[in-house]
Amino acid sequence: MLGSYDFPERTVFLIDASFYYEDDMALYREGGKHFVIPVPDSCIISKAVQMDLSFTGSFTYTKEDENGNIKKDRILYTESTVALLEEKYQQFLDDKTSRKNEEILNKAKEQGEKPKKIYERKVAKSIYGDDRIIMYRDEDMHDKMTAEFLEQLGSDDFHCEDNFKKLSPYFGVIVLRSNLEKKKYLASVVYGDYKKRWRIETHYNFVENLMRFYGLKTDDYYSMQGLSFIVLVVGQIKAAFNKRQKSSSSRYVAHLSTKECLIKTARIKISQHQNKKWYMPVTTKKTVELMNEMGVDLAADLKKLTFISASRYNRGLNRIT
Repeated sequence: MLGSYDFPERTVFLIDASFYYEDDMALYREGGKHFVIPVPDSCIISKAVQMDLSFTGSFTYTKEDENGNIKKDRILYTESTVALLEEKYQQFLDDKTSRKNEEILNKAKEQGEKPKKIYERKVAKSIYGDDRIIMYRDEDMHDKMTAEFLEQLGSDDFHCEDNFKKLSPYFGVIVLRSNLEKKKYLASVVYGDYKKRWRIETHYNFVENLMRFYGLKTDDYYSMQGLSFIVLVVGQIKAAFNKRQKSSSSRYVAHLSTKECLIKTARIKISQHQNKKWYMPVTTKKTVELMNEMGVDLAADLKKLTFISASRYNRGLNRIT
C-alpha cells in the first residue's frame, strides 16, 4: 500500500499499534517520511520505559469535545531513545539471570548437585536506535480510570485491591515511538499529532454504537464492499451535518452533540388528518430553532407534504372514475 502512492516527502504517518513491527520501520521512514506509532505493552521497549514511571516534564493539551466545549488536560511525559531503552532492558535481563543463577548455585550446593547454568537472554537491537520513545500520562484520564475501577471494586475477581495497586500507575499512560526531529517537534507536538488519529476511533464508535452497524467483521467480500459504501455515505452525511451545526449562529444549536440533535428532531411528529392535510403537534421553540438552523423549514415542508398527498388522492379518484 505504501508503495502504491506517491506520498509527499514530509508525510507523517499516524499509525495504529497493530502495525508495530520492527521490520516495517524502514517503510514508514522511506524517502524522508516520518511516523508516530504507539508501542504495544508486550514490546520490550514499552516494558523498559514503564519500569520507571517518573516524568520529567508536563504540558497542557487543549481539546474540543463534540459539544464544542474547550477542555484542558495536564499531560506528563518523559523521553528516551530506542537504544537507551534496549540497553536498560538488557541490564534488567542480565541482573535477573545473575540472581537466578545464584539461587540455583546455592540450592545445588545445599543438595550436593551440579548446578545447571541459565544462559543470558540477548535483546534483539533495532537498527533505528535513535528513534524517540516518549511516555505520556493524561492526568485527567488517569483520575477517570481510577474512579471507574474503584466504583467496581469487589464486583468481580478482576476488580480487586491487588490489581488496582498493580494497574493504577499505568492508567492514562501511552508510549509513542517517532522519528520526528526533537528540535522541531517537541513532545507536546508529537502528542497532539497522534491525538488527531483519535477522530478515526470516534468515527468507529459512532458507526458501531450510535448507528448500530453490526457485522463489521464480515468475511464475505461483497458484503464488506456494500457495507463499506454505506458507512462511507453515512460518514459524509455526518460530516456535513456537523459542519452545518458548528457553523450555526445559535449557541444553543452549536453546543448540542450529534446524538442530542437526532433525539430532539426524532420527537417531531406529524400526522395526516381526514382532510388529507398534514399537521404537526406543538413543538418547543428550541426544536424549531434547531431545525431552522439546520436548513429545515417545517412549515414549508408540511405544505409540500399536503400538496403531494392531495395530488396522490386526486390521481386515485381519477383512476376510479
